[in-house]
Amino acid sequence: MTNSRQKGARGERELAAELRKYGYDARRGQQYCGANGDADVVGIPGIHIECKRVEKLNIDGAVEQAVRDCKDGEIPTVFHRRNGKPWLVTMLLEDWVKMHQNAEALSVLLNETDVDYVCGYMIACGDWCGDKARNEIGDCIEDVTICYVEYLRRTTK
Repeated sequence: MTNSRQKGARGERELAAELRKYGYDARRGQQYCGANGDADVVGIPGIHIECKRVEKLNIDGAVEQAVRDCKDGEIPTVFHRRNGKPWLVTMLLEDWVKMHQNAEALSVLLNETDVDYVCGYMIACGDWCGDKARNEIGDCIEDVTICYVEYLRRTTK
């Protein structure tokens, strides 16, 4: 492995370790089987991560690589850092706006929408919640945030 490849691998391991601190099951994407089409770091569903641990970064080229390499349904991102600096994330504005709008909508749902209404809606869908997700008195035992996210996905465009 060349020195630059070793440095890239170290950067990927460093980023994966940072993401694990936030609760993600992150790891290097190519650590097990070589060039397999995975992102540099995997473990955040729906996010394609290109990892750049360099002092001088061609950010336009890195974003183009992320866009080119990401799979359908993934958001292309570049996580990058220089020596002595914090990790940064660069992504397309359109993708950032969509993520922020989803977060705002989820916040509204969590604060204003009745849990029983969401649960009733999801049960009525027939393919989501059910008896296995409720305790003996009918209260939801699942993480209600997951239900809200699915409710939001199904009821908004």
